Amino acid sequence: MNDNSNKAIERKRFIRIKIKLLVAVCLFLGFFAGLFLGINYYRIPTRNEGLGMIRLRGYKFISPLLDYEAKSELGNKELVILKVTLEKLVNAKIEENEAIYVSVYFRDLLNGPWFGINEHDNFAPASLLKVPVMIAYLKQAEQNPETLQRNIVYNKLIDDISQNIHPDKTLKFEESYSIEELIHRMITYSDNLAKDLLMKNINEDAIDKVYTDMGMIIPGIRKETDFISAKEYASLFRILFNASYLNREMSEKALDILSKKSDFELGIPSGVPKDVVIAHKFGERRNLENGTVQFHDCGIVYYKERPYLLCVMTYGRDLKELNAIVEQISEITYETIDRYYKSGCYKV
Repeated sequence: MNDNSNKAIERKRFIRIKIKLLVAVCLFLGFFAGLFLGINYYRIPTRNEGLGMIRLRGYKFISPLLDYEAKSELGNKELVILKVTLEKLVNAKIEENEAIYVSVYFRDLLNGPWFGINEHDNFAPASLLKVPVMIAYLKQAEQNPETLQRNIVYNKLIDDISQNIHPDKTLKFEESYSIEELIHRMITYSDNLAKDLLMKNINEDAIDKVYTDMGMIIPGIRKETDFISAKEYASLFRILFNASYLNREMSEKALDILSKKSDFELGIPSGVPKDVVIAHKFGERRNLENGTVQFHDCGIVYYKERPYLLCVMTYGRDLKELNAIVEQISEITYETIDRYYKSGCYKV
């Protein structure tokens, strides 16, 4: 065998060794890269990091993500200006004794930046709790569409519950109503009679499951009436917007019902132009013992291509003053978003 043949064999052997080493290095790096990415993908952030997750429980092998909220990092100056403006307004209203407490939660529903003002303060949810009742029925309708068409007769076996903000329409004695119509009346007109009739015709566990699935406190398990925050309640609207709890059809139906207009156009709707669609729910509660009142309004404002979520909760002594505060916050928020959107500054 001549020298040229020996050199060729050695060259081939060197190339094979080099290829094997390269493959080994790639596998080694790939393993640790996959391990690193896997850890980061499945890592659940802690509370100390200021992050929040709501996962659906009750499964053996999966844990569906319902909602996720990162830190409130307001990268664009528009939202920083909006937050500062609203903070000044809130502080002024409290100093002027027009309110005792005011809480605000804002979120851009497309790219996620949010901010809060006293967003963890607890309030009495009042009529806001009608939304979970609706969600419970729509969840059942996913499996059995006939649920919404089932009729219930109003026979006045439930007590007439007084309301400070009276519904435009109310139920008539011995008339039959479909569950879907009762849901519309409960949400659109905030009719307590419709709500009570619906609650008497569904298993309590179905409603409780909505609260537990959403990571919320079940009403009645604590003595305190003030147990929900603006940030916590806002998660219901985010979950509906993302169709991550109800399926797409039922999420669409829920927000459509929440967008129906009634004669009550105070709160958030009064702060935006009439042609802007808003899916929202208001709630009010009066405490006769100490003469205080609470008024809240939470929902999605479908501003052009930039839908945003606004939730305002207030506590004071005069319902009109609280309504006015919510209206002002809504108006300032809308005008700020509108101004910067038109200027081309407000981008994803």
